[in-house]
Amino acid sequence: MSHLMDSITPVGNDTGRGDAPVTIRAARLDDAAGLLRLMRKVDVETPFMIYGKGERSLSVEDTRNLLVEAGLVRGLAMFVAQVGPELAGYTLAVSGGLARTRHCVRISALAVRRRWWRQGLGRAMLANVEQWARGMGAQRLELETMAANDAAQGLYESMGFVVEGRRRRAFLVAGAWMDALVMGKLLED
Repeated sequence: MSHLMDSITPVGNDTGRGDAPVTIRAARLDDAAGLLRLMRKVDVETPFMIYGKGERSLSVEDTRNLLVEAGLVRGLAMFVAQVGPELAGYTLAVSGGLARTRHCVRISALAVRRRWWRQGLGRAMLANVEQWARGMGAQRLELETMAANDAAQGLYESMGFVVEGRRRRAFLVAGAWMDALVMGKLLED
């Protein structure tokens, strides 16, 4: 996993949850079980994840395989936010594999446990992905978020993302349609 950033400790890592150190780092193979537990917890803590309760069918082995792939494939990265011994969030980022899309990095997941919301972890993880993307030579970050997720949209806009489009009725959550906002950020030199 030499192409991944090993560890970033956010500046101002006071999370309001005691003195536990906060570290943003590349996910490791030994994180597989904890990462899967984290994903499943986040899936039920918020309606804004693509997976609903019980829909994530990954096994620990599947998660381990994803982490192996992230370590082997240039342009694929999974990072975790660790608070003390606890995994509190994760991000998944993928750069385009073709010459025409290699300059784009898509953030396909950014999730934080509810107990760590509004503590700066999402911002630190997003900054980490941006730093990784710049290191890859990317010129653009892109993501989608549910239009009703005001907190996420506010975070992304505060980090320089702009709404570039809207996918109507992109999600059906608890019987209600939700649009998706397509957001992007150009990385200036």
